[in-house]
Amino acid sequence: MNIDDKFRPLTTEDLQRSKIGARYWTVSLGSIPDEYAHKQKVGKWIEKIDQFIKNGVGIHLYGESGSGLTSLGCICAKAALSAGYTSLYMTSFALRRVVSEKPEFDDFSDMYTRVRTVDLLVIDDAERGQDNIWGKIALEEIIKSRLSHKKAFIFITKCNPTSIAAFFGVDIAGALKEACIPIECALINWRDKIAEDLKKQIE
Repeated sequence: MNIDDKFRPLTTEDLQRSKIGARYWTVSLGSIPDEYAHKQKVGKWIEKIDQFIKNGVGIHLYGESGSGLTSLGCICAKAALSAGYTSLYMTSFALRRVVSEKPEFDDFSDMYTRVRTVDLLVIDDAERGQDNIWGKIALEEIIKSRLSHKKAFIFITKCNPTSIAAFFGVDIAGALKEACIPIECALINWRDKIAEDLKKQIE
């Protein structure tokens, strides 16, 4: 069975509630060539999603800009939704506002509660906002909270496991070791591919 067909279809409301950008609503593992090892590894995480969500085990996705890191994070978020779990996509930069201002999520809860309790949290562009002390505090607070409550998260960054401590600090590095499977994403020129596809539309 194709991993993309494993779970229930999603509605626009599902995707909007999870804050997944419309650009990523249609992304799938099927669009990644089979020879890329990260496709197989992310696919195995999705196959075992019940086990990993239950045990609070996520993924540390890392690689160069343009290698499809955000797409992979959104694929994981969509897989969680399809399997009946809650998920939320959030940039690290946005986390600072969530922690400091606690904006509304819906009529029943705020975003601060949501990022701490949602079944799967995708933290994208983890480096953003880390040049600011409040950005560092916000990221560390959320990760520590999720670690202590066995809540899975996807951590997306350009930093490989050996450089995490130097950039983010030993606490976040330790949390990633405990709670995330490191997966390196090989560079696929997705932006060049999209640019070529756009050109063809007017040829």
